[in-house]
Amino acid sequence: YIGINIFILFLCTAAVYATGSISGKVIDPEGGPVSKVEVRVTDVFVRGSTYTADTGTYTISGLAPGMNYRILFTPTIEKQNLLSSVVDGVTVTDGTTTIVNITLPRAGVITGKVLDDTNQPVFSARIYVYQPNNTLALKFVDTDANGIYTVYSLIPDTYTIVCIPPVDRNLRVDVRAAVFVTTNSAISIGFKLVSGGIVQGRITDKYGIPLSMIPVLITGPESRKVYTVNAGTYAVLGLKAGIYQIQPDINAIGSEYKI
Repeated sequence: YIGINIFILFLCTAAVYATGSISGKVIDPEGGPVSKVEVRVTDVFVRGSTYTADTGTYTISGLAPGMNYRILFTPTIEKQNLLSSVVDGVTVTDGTTTIVNITLPRAGVITGKVLDDTNQPVFSARIYVYQPNNTLALKFVDTDANGIYTVYSLIPDTYTIVCIPPVDRNLRVDVRAAVFVTTNSAISIGFKLVSGGIVQGRITDKYGIPLSMIPVLITGPESRKVYTVNAGTYAVLGLKAGIYQIQPDINAIGSEYKI
């Protein structure tokens, strides 16, 4: 009977661990293969994951037979400018491979050029992209030496675009609101940053010794916070015209100081 018991155990084990696979190919709207797309198979939990090869193909094995698997396809290369996609209700059966091919849709793009008020390109300006009712930027990029920027992989939505000049340029922040992006669209948004005002000074203790790393709050038509450098100096560039109050952090320096 020993041999019979082993045979029955083998059959039970094989039945419990029978699995299937999901395989397929990911392409772009022009039919080209898309590499480095993350592919995840889930039900309640993640059951398997991989990345597409250079040919756009993928295979996830060792999946328990069942229905209603969800497959998530997430591009990982921004400049491919493709949107994530989901396929629901995928069935896997014992010892077979289920084929799931997919074409990823093109995302939207915002591109443009940043100039100063003398029409010269602004290098290293930072472009922030915000979705409605969200105070955290969805994406950000910096302009190149020609003042050009491109933001890829945007889902259809209405965005606010904020252009922040480099910290060493006396230029004002500029904003574009209600920028509507659709699938497979390229929106051009240019910026011309105008010169602003400057508030600068020096903070010392009562003996005239410069104080570094002191927080300084500038409030008025707009508010900024900066820190003094080793010489006790501070400077705020790109301010809107108006009257400002300057207040160092007394807790950091004590009550006796000079500005």
